[in-house]
Amino acid sequence: MVNYHEWSKIHPDELQSRVYESFIDAAALKVFDIYRAFCYFNTSLELYSTDNLGDYKIPDKEVRLFIKGMFVFNALFYINVCRDYMWQMLYCFCQYDSEEAYDHKKLEEIFEKEDLQNTLNELLKKLLNLATGTAKNAISQIIKVKSRIENNYANEYKITEKCNYIKHRGMYKIIGLDINDKTAFEQLGIKVRIDLFDQGQIECDPKRLMYKEEINVEEIYKQLIDFKKKFIEDFDELIRLVIPNNYIHQNGDFQDIMRNFDIPDNFNI
Repeated sequence: MVNYHEWSKIHPDELQSRVYESFIDAAALKVFDIYRAFCYFNTSLELYSTDNLGDYKIPDKEVRLFIKGMFVFNALFYINVCRDYMWQMLYCFCQYDSEEAYDHKKLEEIFEKEDLQNTLNELLKKLLNLATGTAKNAISQIIKVKSRIENNYANEYKITEKCNYIKHRGMYKIIGLDINDKTAFEQLGIKVRIDLFDQGQIECDPKRLMYKEEINVEEIYKQLIDFKKKFIEDFDELIRLVIPNNYIHQNGDFQDIMRNFDIPDNFNI
């Protein structure tokens, strides 16, 4: 059983920074981002499942459903953020060892590009072609695990589709809240018949109304619980492929620590 709280220890502090190559430190920093976003995701799921909302004493079923919907939407948002951060982590891993990796602004500008996923895929292909031996096997496994995670996001659970809908199209209508008739008088079942005298009667179909796409928050909650288990296992495997096993236990010696200072090259420590 994976303890995802171990991810929080993967962070390049002053004793670990520059012990490994800079791209490892940059990737480790993104692991911590994913850990924090995943905690928000998991907390949202836990709040959804509780009937004790502290000082909020809410007898109204619709209000409680509204609040539960908020927790589900929060969970969807943060788990989708984890996917974006995963791409960023792998992008960092694909970079050369360079001091520029510590320039947060430059990295963040790259992360904001919409084609980051395509860029990442191309980088992984190049690394796979250049690598040999165990390194080639590791890159191949990274691509395999990454594909498995993305398949869960896009196809099996359609998390990406749901988040994109909210971001680009509008809010979902929660089943059980408000009216969302798709045609006129749908709830009442009213039909209109007109007598055309010699031609008999005809039934007039109701016209379409403006409506929202609907979701069942309980179903989404159950899907996210199932997704959570798979994500923890898959992402933990990805971390072990990207971050050295002893990263969190490897503290630098005096010379490693001094690398965190801008010391002239001709000065011998």
